[in-house]
Amino acid sequence: MRRVKQDQQVTLNHVFTADFETTSESNLTIDGEVRVYIWSLINVGTSDQYYGYDIESFLRKIKEVECTICYFHNLKFDGNFLLYWMVTHGEKFNLVAPNGEWFYLQWRGIEFRDSAKKVKLSVAGLAVMLGIPHKEDPRDENGKYPWDYYIPIGYIPPFETVHYCIHDSEIVAEFIRREWAQGRTRLTSSSEAFHNAKQQLPKYKTWFPQLPADIDSFVRHGYRGGVCALNPAYANKEIEHLYNYDVNGLYGYVMQSAELPYGQPFWREPCGPHEMGFVHFNCEFYVKKNKFPMMQVKRNVQYANRESEYLRESNGMTELWMSSIDYKMFKSHYDIENDWGYEWMSYQTRNDMLKPIIDKNIQEKAYWSDKEHYDSYRRTKAKDNTNMLYGSWALNPIGDMVTPYINKDGALSLHHEEEIRQARYIPIGAAITANARAITIGAIDTNYEHWIYSDTDSMYLTKKAVGIKVDDTESGAWKMEGPENDGSFYYGKFLRQKCYALADANHKIYSHTDKYGNWTSKCVCAGMPVEAKKAVTWGKFKLGYPFIRKQACIVKGGICILPVEYHIGQDLEYDKA
Repeated sequence: MRRVKQDQQVTLNHVFTADFETTSESNLTIDGEVRVYIWSLINVGTSDQYYGYDIESFLRKIKEVECTICYFHNLKFDGNFLLYWMVTHGEKFNLVAPNGEWFYLQWRGIEFRDSAKKVKLSVAGLAVMLGIPHKEDPRDENGKYPWDYYIPIGYIPPFETVHYCIHDSEIVAEFIRREWAQGRTRLTSSSEAFHNAKQQLPKYKTWFPQLPADIDSFVRHGYRGGVCALNPAYANKEIEHLYNYDVNGLYGYVMQSAELPYGQPFWREPCGPHEMGFVHFNCEFYVKKNKFPMMQVKRNVQYANRESEYLRESNGMTELWMSSIDYKMFKSHYDIENDWGYEWMSYQTRNDMLKPIIDKNIQEKAYWSDKEHYDSYRRTKAKDNTNMLYGSWALNPIGDMVTPYINKDGALSLHHEEEIRQARYIPIGAAITANARAITIGAIDTNYEHWIYSDTDSMYLTKKAVGIKVDDTESGAWKMEGPENDGSFYYGKFLRQKCYALADANHKIYSHTDKYGNWTSKCVCAGMPVEAKKAVTWGKFKLGYPFIRKQACIVKGGICILPVEYHIGQDLEYDKA
Protein backbone atom coordinates (compact mmCIF):
# COMPACT_ATOMS: atom_id res chain seq x y z
CA MET A 1 0.00 0.00 0.00
CA ARG A 2 1.41 3.38 -1.00
CA ARG A 3 1.88 6.25 1.43
CA VAL A 4 -0.43 9.26 1.19
CA LYS A 5 0.59 11.99 -1.21
CA GLN A 6 3.33 14.37 -0.16
CA ASP A 7 2.45 16.33 2.96
CA GLN A 8 3.16 19.56 1.13
CA GLN A 9 0.19 18.78 -1.11
CA VAL A 10 -2.14 18.03 1.81
CA THR A 11 -4.04 21.04 3.12
CA LEU A 12 -4.80 21.36 6.82
CA ASN A 13 -8.50 21.04 5.98
CA HIS A 14 -7.75 17.36 5.36
CA VAL A 15 -5.66 16.91 8.51
CA PHE A 16 -7.39 15.86 11.73
CA THR A 17 -6.61 14.95 15.33
CA ALA A 18 -8.52 12.33 17.28
CA ASP A 19 -8.81 10.74 20.68
CA PHE A 20 -10.55 7.66 22.06
CA GLU A 21 -11.99 7.05 25.50
CA THR A 22 -12.23 3.32 26.04
CA THR A 23 -13.79 0.91 28.47
CA SER A 24 -11.61 -0.74 31.07
CA GLU A 25 -11.33 -3.61 33.52
CA SER A 26 -15.03 -3.62 34.49
CA ASN A 27 -16.10 -4.20 30.90
CA LEU A 28 -13.33 -6.72 30.30
CA THR A 29 -14.48 -8.74 33.33
CA ILE A 30 -18.17 -8.77 32.34
CA ASP A 31 -18.06 -8.65 28.53
CA GLY A 32 -14.70 -10.33 27.92
CA GLU A 33 -13.55 -7.44 25.75
CA VAL A 34 -13.05 -3.66 25.65
CA ARG A 35 -14.23 -1.06 23.15
CA VAL A 36 -14.29 2.64 22.25
CA TYR A 37 -17.18 4.41 23.97
CA ILE A 38 -16.29 8.06 23.17
CA TRP A 39 -14.36 9.47 20.24
CA SER A 40 -13.48 13.00 19.25
CA LEU A 41 -12.30 14.36 15.92
CA ILE A 42 -10.98 17.86 15.19
CA ASN A 43 -10.31 19.38 11.77
CA VAL A 44 -6.92 21.07 12.18
CA GLY A 45 -7.62 23.57 9.40
CA THR A 46 -11.19 24.61 10.26
CA SER A 47 -11.36 23.63 13.98
CA ASP A 48 -14.64 21.80 13.30
CA GLN A 49 -15.47 19.32 16.03
CA TYR A 50 -17.08 15.89 15.82
CA TYR A 51 -17.72 13.21 18.40
CA GLY A 52 -19.53 9.90 18.81
CA TYR A 53 -19.85 6.75 20.86
CA ASP A 54 -18.43 3.75 18.99
CA ILE A 55 -15.60 2.94 16.61
CA GLU A 56 -17.91 2.26 13.65
CA SER A 57 -19.34 5.79 13.75
CA PHE A 58 -15.79 7.17 14.04
CA LEU A 59 -14.68 5.35 10.90
CA ARG A 60 -17.79 6.47 9.00
CA LYS A 61 -17.22 10.08 10.04
CA ILE A 62 -13.52 10.12 9.19
CA LYS A 63 -14.35 8.94 5.67
CA GLU A 64 -17.24 11.40 5.38
CA VAL A 65 -15.04 14.44 6.23
CA GLU A 66 -12.42 13.39 3.65
CA CYS A 67 -9.60 12.99 6.13
CA THR A 68 -6.17 12.28 4.64
CA ILE A 69 -4.00 12.36 7.79
CA CYS A 70 -5.23 11.78 11.34
CA TYR A 71 -3.05 12.15 14.46
CA PHE A 72 -3.54 10.31 17.74
CA HIS A 73 -1.31 11.20 20.69
CA ASN A 74 0.00 7.67 21.39
CA LEU A 75 -1.08 5.75 18.32
CA LYS A 76 0.03 2.48 19.90
CA PHE A 77 -2.88 2.74 22.35
CA ASP A 78 -5.71 4.10 20.20
CA GLY A 79 -4.43 2.31 17.10
CA ASN A 80 -4.85 -1.10 18.74
CA PHE A 81 -8.62 -0.52 18.74
CA LEU A 82 -8.54 0.52 15.08
CA LEU A 83 -6.33 -2.40 14.08
CA TYR A 84 -8.44 -4.93 15.99
CA TRP A 85 -11.54 -3.72 14.14
CA MET A 86 -9.73 -3.87 10.77
CA VAL A 87 -8.39 -7.38 11.31
CA THR A 88 -11.72 -8.75 12.55
CA HIS A 89 -13.59 -7.12 9.65
CA GLY A 90 -11.24 -8.37 6.94
CA GLU A 91 -10.07 -4.88 6.00
CA LYS A 92 -6.89 -4.11 4.04
CA PHE A 93 -4.37 -1.93 5.84
CA ASN A 94 -0.68 -1.22 6.25
CA LEU A 95 0.94 -0.95 9.67
CA VAL A 96 4.50 0.35 10.14
CA ALA A 97 5.56 -0.56 13.67
CA PRO A 98 9.24 -1.58 13.81
CA ASN A 99 10.46 -2.89 17.14
CA GLY A 100 7.10 -2.24 18.77
CA GLU A 101 7.09 1.47 17.88
CA TRP A 102 3.95 2.48 15.97
CA PHE A 103 4.69 5.11 13.31
CA TYR A 104 1.63 4.98 11.08
CA LEU A 105 -1.37 2.89 10.11
CA GLN A 106 -2.94 3.23 6.65
CA TRP A 107 -6.52 2.36 5.81
CA ARG A 108 -8.67 3.34 2.81
CA GLY A 109 -6.55 6.35 1.86
CA ILE A 110 -6.22 7.61 5.46
CA GLU A 111 -2.93 7.66 7.31
CA PHE A 112 -3.15 7.50 11.10
CA ARG A 113 -0.03 8.97 12.71
CA ASP A 114 1.38 9.40 16.21
CA SER A 115 1.78 13.03 17.29
CA ALA A 116 3.73 11.82 20.36
CA LYS A 117 6.53 10.85 17.95
CA LYS A 118 6.90 14.56 17.18
CA VAL A 119 7.40 15.71 20.78
CA LYS A 120 8.26 13.92 24.03
CA LEU A 121 5.39 15.41 26.03
CA SER A 122 2.03 14.23 27.32
CA VAL A 123 -1.12 16.04 26.20
CA ALA A 124 -0.97 17.96 29.49
CA GLY A 125 2.66 18.87 28.73
CA LEU A 126 1.66 19.98 25.23
CA ALA A 127 -0.95 22.29 26.76
CA VAL A 128 1.64 23.91 29.01
CA MET A 129 4.12 24.30 26.14
CA LEU A 130 1.45 25.93 23.96
CA GLY A 131 -0.04 28.05 26.75
CA ILE A 132 -3.42 26.29 26.59
CA PRO A 133 -5.39 25.50 29.78
CA HIS A 134 -5.63 21.75 30.32
CA LYS A 135 -8.53 20.15 32.11
CA GLU A 136 -7.81 17.15 34.28
CA ASP A 137 -9.72 13.97 33.54
CA PRO A 138 -12.96 13.91 35.53
CA ARG A 139 -13.07 11.97 38.80
CA ASP A 140 -16.05 11.38 41.06
CA GLU A 141 -16.24 11.60 44.84
CA ASN A 142 -14.65 8.13 45.04
CA GLY A 143 -11.65 9.24 43.00
CA LYS A 144 -12.71 7.10 40.04
CA TYR A 145 -12.86 8.02 36.38
CA PRO A 146 -16.03 7.45 34.32
CA TRP A 147 -14.38 4.58 32.47
CA ASP A 148 -13.58 2.77 35.73
CA TYR A 149 -17.24 1.71 35.85
CA TYR A 150 -19.08 -0.75 33.63
CA ILE A 151 -20.30 1.00 30.49
CA PRO A 152 -23.09 -0.83 28.61
CA ILE A 153 -23.43 -0.73 24.85
CA GLY A 154 -25.63 2.21 23.86
CA TYR A 155 -24.67 4.30 26.90
CA ILE A 156 -24.60 8.04 26.18
CA PRO A 157 -22.16 9.75 28.57
CA PRO A 158 -22.79 13.29 29.86
CA PHE A 159 -21.32 15.96 27.63
CA GLU A 160 -18.91 17.00 30.40
CA THR A 161 -17.18 13.65 29.96
CA VAL A 162 -17.28 13.97 26.17
CA HIS A 163 -15.77 17.45 26.41
CA TYR A 164 -12.62 16.14 28.10
CA CYS A 165 -12.07 13.90 25.10
CA ILE A 166 -12.70 16.79 22.68
CA HIS A 167 -10.42 19.10 24.65
CA ASP A 168 -7.46 16.69 24.36
CA SER A 169 -7.96 16.54 20.58
CA GLU A 170 -8.07 20.37 20.47
CA ILE A 171 -4.72 20.60 22.25
CA VAL A 172 -3.10 18.16 19.82
CA ALA A 173 -4.73 20.02 16.90
CA GLU A 174 -3.11 23.29 18.01
CA PHE A 175 0.25 21.52 18.23
CA ILE A 176 -0.13 20.08 14.72
CA ARG A 177 -1.20 23.54 13.47
CA ARG A 178 2.06 24.98 14.83
CA GLU A 179 4.08 22.10 13.41
CA TRP A 180 2.70 22.43 9.90
CA ALA A 181 2.99 26.23 9.97
CA GLN A 182 6.73 25.67 10.57
CA GLY A 183 6.90 23.13 7.74
CA ARG A 184 7.39 20.31 10.24
CA THR A 185 5.17 17.74 8.55
CA ARG A 186 7.29 14.59 8.86
CA LEU A 187 6.45 11.61 11.04
CA THR A 188 8.93 12.13 13.87
CA SER A 189 11.06 14.79 15.52
CA SER A 190 14.20 12.83 14.59
CA SER A 191 13.23 12.70 10.90
CA GLU A 192 12.57 16.46 11.06
CA ALA A 193 16.00 17.07 12.60
CA PHE A 194 17.67 14.89 9.98
CA HIS A 195 15.81 16.58 7.10
CA ASN A 196 16.73 20.04 8.40
CA ALA A 197 20.37 18.99 8.63
CA LYS A 198 20.38 17.67 5.05
CA GLN A 199 18.92 20.97 3.82
CA GLN A 200 21.83 22.81 5.43
CA LEU A 201 24.52 20.47 4.09
CA PRO A 202 25.19 21.26 0.40
CA LYS A 203 27.83 18.52 0.28
CA TYR A 204 25.62 15.93 1.99
CA LYS A 205 25.86 13.29 -0.77
CA THR A 206 29.62 13.82 -1.12
CA TRP A 207 30.34 13.73 2.60
CA PHE A 208 27.86 10.99 3.51
CA PRO A 209 27.50 8.58 0.57
CA GLN A 210 25.41 5.44 0.61
CA LEU A 211 27.74 2.70 1.85
CA PRO A 212 27.60 -0.95 0.75
CA ALA A 213 25.99 -3.35 3.23
CA ASP A 214 29.29 -5.03 4.19
CA ILE A 215 30.93 -1.70 5.06
CA ASP A 216 27.87 -0.59 7.02
CA SER A 217 27.95 -3.88 8.93
CA PHE A 218 31.67 -3.55 9.76
CA VAL A 219 31.17 -0.10 11.31
CA ARG A 220 27.90 -1.06 12.99
CA HIS A 221 29.63 -3.86 14.89
CA GLY A 222 31.72 -1.15 16.58
CA TYR A 223 28.78 1.16 17.25
CA ARG A 224 27.88 1.67 20.92
CA GLY A 225 25.53 3.97 22.79
CA GLY A 226 26.22 6.02 25.89
CA VAL A 227 28.05 4.88 29.01
CA CYS A 228 25.74 3.46 31.67
CA ALA A 229 27.60 1.81 34.51
CA LEU A 230 27.57 1.38 38.30
CA ASN A 231 30.62 0.94 40.49
CA PRO A 232 29.96 -2.43 42.21
CA ALA A 233 31.61 -1.10 45.39
CA TYR A 234 28.57 1.17 45.88
CA ALA A 235 25.79 -1.14 44.68
CA ASN A 236 22.86 -1.52 47.12
CA LYS A 237 24.49 0.73 49.70
CA GLU A 238 23.29 3.92 51.36
CA ILE A 239 25.67 6.69 50.33
CA GLU A 240 25.76 9.94 52.29
CA HIS A 241 26.55 13.23 50.55
CA LEU A 242 27.04 12.53 46.86
CA TYR A 243 27.61 14.95 44.00
CA ASN A 244 26.05 14.90 40.56
CA TYR A 245 27.51 16.42 37.40
CA ASP A 246 25.92 16.54 33.94
CA VAL A 247 27.50 17.63 30.66
CA ASN A 248 25.74 20.58 29.05
CA GLY A 249 24.48 19.39 25.66
CA LEU A 250 26.91 16.47 25.33
CA TYR A 251 25.93 15.23 21.87
CA GLY A 252 25.45 18.76 20.55
CA TYR A 253 28.93 19.66 21.79
CA VAL A 254 30.43 16.64 20.04
CA MET A 255 28.68 17.44 16.76
CA GLN A 256 29.86 21.03 17.12
CA SER A 257 33.53 20.37 17.75
CA ALA A 258 34.71 16.77 17.31
CA GLU A 259 36.53 15.29 14.33
CA LEU A 260 33.87 13.31 12.48
CA PRO A 261 34.22 10.91 9.52
CA TYR A 262 33.06 11.47 5.97
CA GLY A 263 33.36 9.95 2.52
CA GLN A 264 34.50 6.47 1.53
CA PRO A 265 36.72 4.30 3.75
CA PHE A 266 40.33 3.29 3.33
CA TRP A 267 41.72 0.02 4.64
CA ARG A 268 44.51 0.82 7.09
CA GLU A 269 44.96 1.99 10.67
CA PRO A 270 44.22 5.73 11.01
CA CYS A 271 47.50 7.56 11.61
CA GLY A 272 46.93 11.18 10.64
CA PRO A 273 45.42 14.02 12.73
CA HIS A 274 42.27 14.07 10.60
CA GLU A 275 41.54 10.35 10.48
CA MET A 276 39.56 7.85 12.54
CA GLY A 277 38.60 4.27 12.01
CA PHE A 278 37.01 1.06 13.17
CA VAL A 279 38.91 -2.08 14.06
CA HIS A 280 38.19 -5.80 14.28
CA PHE A 281 40.61 -8.08 16.16
CA ASN A 282 40.96 -10.88 18.71
CA CYS A 283 42.61 -10.81 22.12
CA GLU A 284 42.49 -11.50 25.84
CA PHE A 285 42.27 -8.52 28.19
CA TYR A 286 42.45 -7.63 31.90
CA VAL A 287 41.51 -4.26 33.39
CA LYS A 288 44.34 -2.23 34.90
CA LYS A 289 44.32 -1.18 38.53
CA ASN A 290 42.17 1.87 39.27
CA LYS A 291 40.84 1.98 35.71
CA PHE A 292 37.20 2.02 34.68
CA PRO A 293 36.27 -1.24 32.88
CA MET A 294 34.94 0.47 29.76
CA MET A 295 34.82 -2.59 27.48
CA GLN A 296 31.38 -3.79 26.39
CA VAL A 297 30.84 -7.08 24.58
CA LYS A 298 27.21 -7.28 23.53
CA ARG A 299 25.19 -10.03 21.86
CA ASN A 300 27.85 -12.59 22.74
CA VAL A 301 26.86 -15.85 24.49
CA GLN A 302 30.39 -16.04 25.88
CA TYR A 303 29.41 -13.26 28.32
CA ALA A 304 25.72 -14.02 28.75
CA ASN A 305 25.91 -14.69 32.50
CA ARG A 306 28.01 -11.70 33.52
CA GLU A 307 26.37 -9.42 36.10
CA SER A 308 27.73 -6.34 34.32
CA GLU A 309 28.19 -5.72 30.61
CA TYR A 310 31.36 -3.70 31.43
CA LEU A 311 34.04 -6.36 31.61
CA ARG A 312 37.02 -6.42 33.96
CA GLU A 313 38.57 -9.29 32.01
CA SER A 314 37.92 -11.42 28.98
CA ASN A 315 36.55 -14.90 29.20
CA GLY A 316 39.34 -16.40 27.12
CA MET A 317 40.08 -15.26 23.60
CA THR A 318 37.46 -12.73 22.47
CA GLU A 319 36.53 -11.21 19.12
CA LEU A 320 36.20 -7.41 19.41
CA TRP A 321 34.91 -4.57 17.24
CA MET A 322 35.35 -0.91 18.18
CA SER A 323 36.13 2.57 16.94
CA SER A 324 39.66 3.94 17.04
CA ILE A 325 38.49 6.31 19.80
CA ASP A 326 37.42 3.34 21.91
CA TYR A 327 40.57 1.43 20.94
CA LYS A 328 42.78 4.20 22.34
CA MET A 329 40.86 4.03 25.64
CA PHE A 330 40.90 0.23 25.55
CA LYS A 331 44.72 0.17 25.42
CA SER A 332 45.01 2.61 28.34
CA HIS A 333 42.44 0.76 30.49
CA TYR A 334 43.44 -2.88 29.90
CA ASP A 335 46.42 -5.16 29.69
CA ILE A 336 46.07 -6.86 26.31
CA GLU A 337 47.47 -10.33 25.54
CA ASN A 338 47.57 -12.64 22.52
CA ASP A 339 46.09 -10.04 20.20
CA TRP A 340 45.94 -10.92 16.53
CA GLY A 341 43.99 -10.59 13.26
CA TYR A 342 43.74 -6.78 13.15
CA GLU A 343 41.50 -5.46 10.39
CA TRP A 344 41.03 -1.69 10.01
CA MET A 345 38.48 0.43 8.14
CA SER A 346 39.25 4.14 8.36
CA TYR A 347 37.92 7.52 7.25
CA GLN A 348 39.06 11.06 6.75
CA THR A 349 37.61 13.45 9.35
CA ARG A 350 36.82 17.12 9.79
CA ASN A 351 35.33 19.15 12.64
CA ASP A 352 33.28 21.73 10.77
CA MET A 353 30.57 19.75 8.96
CA LEU A 354 27.83 19.90 11.56
CA LYS A 355 29.02 22.98 13.47
CA PRO A 356 26.87 25.52 11.52
CA ILE A 357 23.76 23.40 12.15
CA ILE A 358 24.36 23.04 15.88
CA ASP A 359 25.37 26.71 16.23
CA LYS A 360 22.11 27.73 14.59
CA ASN A 361 20.06 25.43 16.85
CA ILE A 362 21.78 26.78 19.97
CA GLN A 363 21.23 30.38 18.85
CA GLU A 364 17.56 29.70 18.17
CA LYS A 365 17.11 28.00 21.52
CA ALA A 366 18.76 30.96 23.29
CA TYR A 367 16.61 33.46 21.36
CA TRP A 368 13.33 31.74 22.18
CA SER A 369 14.48 31.21 25.79
CA ASP A 370 15.07 34.93 26.29
CA LYS A 371 12.42 36.61 28.43
CA GLU A 372 11.68 39.20 25.72
CA HIS A 373 11.06 36.61 22.97
CA TYR A 374 10.09 33.57 25.03
CA ASP A 375 8.25 30.91 23.07
CA SER A 376 8.17 27.48 24.72
CA TYR A 377 7.17 25.71 21.51
CA ARG A 378 9.99 27.16 19.39
CA ARG A 379 12.48 26.69 22.21
CA THR A 380 11.54 22.99 22.44
CA LYS A 381 11.85 22.53 18.69
CA ALA A 382 15.26 24.20 18.55
CA LYS A 383 16.42 21.87 21.32
CA ASP A 384 14.96 18.83 19.52
CA ASN A 385 16.78 19.75 16.30
CA THR A 386 20.02 19.04 18.16
CA ASN A 387 19.02 16.24 20.54
CA MET A 388 17.24 14.17 17.90
CA LEU A 389 19.86 14.52 15.19
CA TYR A 390 22.71 12.23 16.22
CA GLY A 391 20.61 9.06 16.46
CA SER A 392 19.28 9.51 12.94
CA TRP A 393 22.69 8.74 11.45
CA ALA A 394 22.78 5.31 13.06
CA LEU A 395 19.37 4.10 11.84
CA ASN A 396 19.60 0.31 11.65
CA PRO A 397 18.87 -1.00 8.13
CA ILE A 398 17.60 -4.27 9.62
CA GLY A 399 14.12 -3.57 10.94
CA ASP A 400 11.06 -5.70 11.09
CA MET A 401 7.79 -5.99 9.23
CA VAL A 402 4.70 -6.76 11.26
CA THR A 403 1.66 -8.80 10.37
CA PRO A 404 -1.30 -8.51 12.77
CA TYR A 405 -3.47 -11.51 13.64
CA ILE A 406 -5.99 -12.57 16.29
CA ASN A 407 -4.48 -15.04 18.78
CA LYS A 408 -6.12 -17.94 20.61
CA ASP A 409 -7.33 -15.57 23.36
CA GLY A 410 -9.13 -13.40 20.82
CA ALA A 411 -6.67 -10.52 21.27
CA LEU A 412 -4.51 -8.81 18.69
CA SER A 413 -0.95 -10.05 18.20
CA LEU A 414 1.80 -8.99 15.82
CA HIS A 415 3.99 -11.39 13.85
CA HIS A 416 7.44 -9.89 13.20
CA GLU A 417 9.62 -10.60 10.17
CA GLU A 418 12.99 -9.11 9.29
CA GLU A 419 12.92 -6.29 6.77
CA ILE A 420 15.89 -4.56 5.13
CA ARG A 421 15.69 -0.80 4.66
CA GLN A 422 18.11 1.85 3.46
CA ALA A 423 20.83 2.69 5.95
CA ARG A 424 22.16 6.16 6.60
CA TYR A 425 25.80 7.02 7.13
CA ILE A 426 26.63 4.92 10.21
CA PRO A 427 30.28 6.11 10.60
CA ILE A 428 29.22 9.57 11.78
CA GLY A 429 26.62 8.19 14.21
CA ALA A 430 29.20 5.79 15.67
CA ALA A 431 31.81 8.58 15.90
CA ILE A 432 29.42 10.92 17.75
CA THR A 433 28.65 8.36 20.46
CA ALA A 434 32.32 7.28 20.68
CA ASN A 435 33.46 10.87 21.24
CA ALA A 436 30.71 11.35 23.83
CA ARG A 437 31.79 8.20 25.69
CA ALA A 438 35.39 9.44 25.67
CA ILE A 439 34.32 12.64 27.43
CA THR A 440 32.34 10.80 30.10
CA ILE A 441 34.93 8.06 30.61
CA GLY A 442 37.70 10.66 30.79
CA ALA A 443 35.86 12.37 33.65
CA ILE A 444 35.29 9.00 35.36
CA ASP A 445 39.01 8.20 35.09
CA THR A 446 39.99 11.50 36.67
CA ASN A 447 37.60 10.88 39.57
CA TYR A 448 37.62 7.09 39.64
CA GLU A 449 38.50 6.80 43.35
CA HIS A 450 35.21 8.55 44.19
CA TRP A 451 33.08 7.45 41.23
CA ILE A 452 29.68 5.86 41.90
CA TYR A 453 27.60 5.85 38.72
CA SER A 454 27.32 7.33 35.22
CA ASP A 455 24.61 7.36 32.55
CA THR A 456 25.53 8.89 29.18
CA ASP A 457 26.23 12.49 30.22
CA SER A 458 26.15 12.22 34.02
CA MET A 459 28.49 11.32 36.83
CA TYR A 460 27.81 10.71 40.55
CA LEU A 461 30.73 11.01 42.99
CA THR A 462 31.34 10.77 46.74
CA LYS A 463 33.54 13.88 46.53
CA LYS A 464 33.41 17.06 44.46
CA ALA A 465 34.87 16.52 41.02
CA VAL A 466 38.39 17.44 39.96
CA GLY A 467 39.90 17.74 36.50
CA ILE A 468 36.72 18.85 34.73
CA LYS A 469 35.39 22.28 33.78
CA VAL A 470 32.31 23.17 35.80
CA ASP A 471 29.97 25.75 34.29
CA ASP A 472 26.16 25.91 34.35
CA THR A 473 25.71 26.92 30.74
CA GLU A 474 28.84 26.44 28.62
CA SER A 475 28.42 23.73 25.99
CA GLY A 476 30.57 20.68 26.81
CA ALA A 477 31.23 21.81 30.40
CA TRP A 478 29.85 19.99 33.44
CA LYS A 479 26.97 21.39 35.45
CA MET A 480 26.73 20.54 39.12
CA GLU A 481 23.21 19.65 40.27
CA GLY A 482 22.24 19.10 43.88
CA PRO A 483 19.60 20.63 46.20
CA GLU A 484 21.65 20.79 49.40
CA ASN A 485 23.62 23.91 50.39
CA ASP A 486 26.94 22.40 49.33
CA GLY A 487 25.52 21.27 45.96
CA SER A 488 25.15 17.64 47.03
CA PHE A 489 22.36 15.15 47.41
CA TYR A 490 22.09 14.05 51.04
CA TYR A 491 21.57 10.31 50.42
CA GLY A 492 21.81 8.08 47.40
CA LYS A 493 21.13 4.41 46.73
CA PHE A 494 22.06 2.70 43.43
CA LEU A 495 20.63 -0.77 42.81
CA ARG A 496 21.75 -1.32 39.21
CA GLN A 497 21.99 0.54 35.92
CA LYS A 498 19.07 2.98 35.51
CA CYS A 499 17.75 2.11 38.95
CA TYR A 500 18.59 4.52 41.78
CA ALA A 501 17.06 6.96 44.26
CA LEU A 502 18.20 10.19 45.90
CA ALA A 503 16.83 11.42 49.24
CA ASP A 504 17.10 14.32 51.70
CA ALA A 505 18.37 14.26 55.30
CA ASN A 506 15.05 12.76 56.44
CA HIS A 507 15.30 9.95 53.88
CA LYS A 508 12.49 11.46 51.81
CA ILE A 509 13.06 10.90 48.12
CA TYR A 510 13.48 14.22 46.31
CA SER A 511 10.58 15.17 44.04
CA HIS A 512 9.16 18.27 42.34
CA THR A 513 6.75 19.43 39.67
CA ASP A 514 8.44 20.38 36.39
CA LYS A 515 7.63 23.37 34.19
CA TYR A 516 5.06 21.32 32.30
CA GLY A 517 3.16 20.50 35.45
CA ASN A 518 4.40 16.91 35.55
CA TRP A 519 5.42 15.40 38.88
CA THR A 520 8.97 14.08 38.71
CA SER A 521 11.03 12.17 41.21
CA LYS A 522 14.70 11.47 41.92
CA CYS A 523 13.67 7.85 42.04
CA VAL A 524 14.98 6.73 38.67
CA CYS A 525 14.08 3.22 37.64
CA ALA A 526 13.49 1.94 34.11
CA GLY A 527 9.92 0.67 33.82
CA MET A 528 8.76 2.05 37.17
CA PRO A 529 5.42 3.84 36.79
CA VAL A 530 4.67 7.22 38.34
CA GLU A 531 2.20 5.73 40.81
CA ALA A 532 4.90 3.38 42.10
CA LYS A 533 7.39 6.24 42.39
CA LYS A 534 4.88 8.20 44.46
CA ALA A 535 4.37 5.21 46.75
CA VAL A 536 7.99 4.14 47.11
CA THR A 537 9.85 5.06 50.29
CA TRP A 538 13.53 4.89 51.06
CA GLY A 539 13.06 1.65 53.00
CA LYS A 540 11.08 0.05 50.19
CA PHE A 541 13.57 1.00 47.49
CA LYS A 542 15.33 -2.29 46.93
CA LEU A 543 15.54 -4.79 44.10
CA GLY A 544 12.47 -6.94 43.76
CA TYR A 545 10.21 -4.92 46.08
CA PRO A 546 6.64 -5.37 44.77
CA PHE A 547 4.09 -2.72 43.86
CA ILE A 548 0.75 -2.89 42.12
CA ARG A 549 0.78 -0.74 39.01
CA LYS A 550 -1.54 -0.01 36.11
CA GLN A 551 -0.25 -1.66 32.97
CA ALA A 552 -1.49 -1.35 29.39
CA CYS A 553 -2.28 -4.91 28.29
CA ILE A 554 -3.43 -6.05 24.88
CA VAL A 555 -6.78 -7.82 25.21
CA LYS A 556 -9.78 -8.70 23.04
CA GLY A 557 -11.04 -5.49 21.45
CA GLY A 558 -7.93 -3.35 21.99
CA ILE A 559 -5.96 -2.35 25.10
CA CYS A 560 -7.02 -2.37 28.74
CA ILE A 561 -5.29 -0.74 31.71
CA LEU A 562 -4.99 -3.53 34.27
CA PRO A 563 -3.38 -3.83 37.72
CA VAL A 564 -0.23 -5.93 37.57
CA GLU A 565 2.50 -6.61 40.06
CA TYR A 566 5.62 -4.56 39.41
CA HIS A 567 8.97 -5.30 41.04
CA ILE A 568 11.65 -2.63 41.40
CA GLY A 569 14.28 -3.24 38.78
CA GLN A 570 11.87 -4.97 36.41
CA ASP A 571 11.27 -3.44 32.97
CA LEU A 572 7.69 -3.60 31.67
CA GLU A 573 6.10 -3.00 28.28
CA TYR A 574 2.71 -3.63 26.73
CA ASP A 575 1.69 -7.24 27.13
CA LYS A 576 2.59 -8.89 23.82
CA ALA A 577 0.01 -11.70 24.19
